[in-house]
Amino acid sequence: MPKLINLIASACVVACSSPNGNAVVDAPSGDHAADAAADATTIADARGSGSGSGSATTYGFACAGNSMPPTTISSTVAVTGSAGSLDTDLTSLLALQFITPYAGPVDLCNDEPCTSTNLLGSAASNGSGDFSFTLATNNAPVAGYVEIPAAGSGSAATLPTLSYIGTPYVKDAAVPFTVLAPQAAIDAIAQNAGAECTVGSGYGFVAYKAVDCDGNVITDSVNVHGSLTQNAAPVGDAPIDVYQAIASALASAGYSQFDSYAAPLEGIFISCGVPAGETTLSVTYSGVGSDVDFLPVTVLSVGSAATEVAVQPGY
Repeated sequence: MPKLINLIASACVVACSSPNGNAVVDAPSGDHAADAAADATTIADARGSGSGSGSATTYGFACAGNSMPPTTISSTVAVTGSAGSLDTDLTSLLALQFITPYAGPVDLCNDEPCTSTNLLGSAASNGSGDFSFTLATNNAPVAGYVEIPAAGSGSAATLPTLSYIGTPYVKDAAVPFTVLAPQAAIDAIAQNAGAECTVGSGYGFVAYKAVDCDGNVITDSVNVHGSLTQNAAPVGDAPIDVYQAIASALASAGYSQFDSYAAPLEGIFISCGVPAGETTLSVTYSGVGSDVDFLPVTVLSVGSAATEVAVQPGY
């Protein structure tokens, strides 16, 4: 059971990071293994998860190639979102209560350090983990991201996290659900994948997913090709396909019946060892007749912190 818990805990690191994902997974009653199949459908079908078979999904790319922001931008836009901390307590994990809503400070920033003119707004998330900002745009696109500080203590201490929507703010925007994860959870994902995960001072983590023009996560991950560069030079360890890593590990451990718990992870990748600094994410999708190039996104990698981003094909 500890190995199973390790696998499922790893899966939950980014399972709830899909747009509008559920902040809390209800604990099943009775024997957890017996109830897994019954509850798996609820988790796999989490609103906005984009889970399911990539081959059975038709994605919308009408906005692909539209690299110009709208010509008319409201003077203020709403930026909303929610966040939760991965609960590493064994009792909670056995009850499948993976995420505890984050209640604490949340900032809206355009650069580091997020102070003075770099600070676009400050808020506090409520007991459900929800937060909101009203951002003044001066009728022009505003580049920025949500930043949540480290929380908790000991092995449960979460990493500072930056969360991007994939474009500058040009209209009301919902930031994808932000999961605050301990270092140990990211290490577990890499271990299950048998992948390199460089850590240390000056290195951060970048987690990304491709979404279509309607915000659906592209789960056909074999056809999603992403790369990270700094000053045109490749950086970071090879991206880890999180769902495939967890599903493979579950199968190796004889727990394939738990695959549905990891289904919301389809299409999500994480790269370790990204040096601190401005980092460009480039993504191409090859699952249609011709390649679809997504808008390149420049994000900040911060040492010993996590950066999350949903890359989009166009405005």
